[in-house]
Amino acid sequence: MIEVRLIVEAEIAGLAVLRRTTDDVRRLKRDIEQFRADIGVIRRPPTDLGFHVDLCRATHNPLLLAIVRWVIDFYARSGQMPVRLDTDHHARIYEAVRGGNAGAARTAMRSHLEWVRDRL
Repeated sequence: MIEVRLIVEAEIAGLAVLRRTTDDVRRLKRDIEQFRADIGVIRRPPTDLGFHVDLCRATHNPLLLAIVRWVIDFYARSGQMPVRLDTDHHARIYEAVRGGNAGAARTAMRSHLEWVRDRL
């Protein structure tokens, strides 16, 4: 599954940069802020996986969104708990998207997913 995510979600991050709207950027920022507030308070914060869904929404590609929702459904059932570093990774991805840097967005997503893989 992580191989699929590395391929798909890194490209999603790059596409999000090219296709994002102001509302998309606002939604991603709100996801991160809420995710930070949820760490340690909610066992499996929906804002963790919600960030990945909203990043994909920013591509405005419904087929990619279907793939990401399938991946998210898989992870929603996993026992892995997010930690503060997850929010830092999401923030790096967000900053690259907000700043219009597709290469940095891809790299930040790849780095995040490699870290997730190493934690598994």
